Amino acid sequence: MLVKEIMQIGEKIDVVVQSILAGTSNVYYSMVQDIPADEELLITVPMSGSRPVALRKGQNVKINFYRDRGQFYFYAEVIERFKSGTMRLIRLKQTSQIFRLQRRDYFRLKANIPVLYRIIKHDNAGDEDAETYKGLIADISGGGIGLLTDEKLKLGTRIETAVSVQDELDVIVQGIVVRIAGASESLNTEYKYHAGIQFDKMDEDVRHEIIQYVFEAQRKQIRKEKYED
Repeated sequence: MLVKEIMQIGEKIDVVVQSILAGTSNVYYSMVQDIPADEELLITVPMSGSRPVALRKGQNVKINFYRDRGQFYFYAEVIERFKSGTMRLIRLKQTSQIFRLQRRDYFRLKANIPVLYRIIKHDNAGDEDAETYKGLIADISGGGIGLLTDEKLKLGTRIETAVSVQDELDVIVQGIVVRIAGASESLNTEYKYHAGIQFDKMDEDVRHEIIQYVFEAQRKQIRKEKYED
């Protein structure tokens, strides 16, 4: 699929720039200004806070964008940098097909969400009075959560919890424990364990709500950093 068939003028995108020397990737905010050809985009110069990010001609970047069906991405090459009036623009040429992000690759947002969860067993799956446990969601994505808890959950254990963040997110999710480890000191928590929970049997509308929440929280953080600079 070509960018002209799916992208829209005025839509927000993420520009992912890899640092080969540091072995890291940085995500910057930009916007589509024009689609002059089937495989070309004109975008505003990506921003890091209030500072423009210098992209060189010939540089390869990854472009993320979002739809109701999830997150998509493609790779592009910087072919031109120029000004139009007071606006600084980048011309990109699509160099790959458009991919849909797989569940294991969902962006994971650091969080601090207190929750109550319960363990789902065959004999209490419908029992709302089943024992509940306190926990804290340390990170969340469209694919799962990182759950801090004092319970040493066994691999394969199914849990259910309600994730509520003010008026931004209010969903009930189920998932299975795929990792369990001691809570890292870097998490600055009094909980004993850090469990990786993978969502399964999830309605795609619920997954979309979570993805949108993560996306908007990421946007707010970028705007906050911009105003603090």
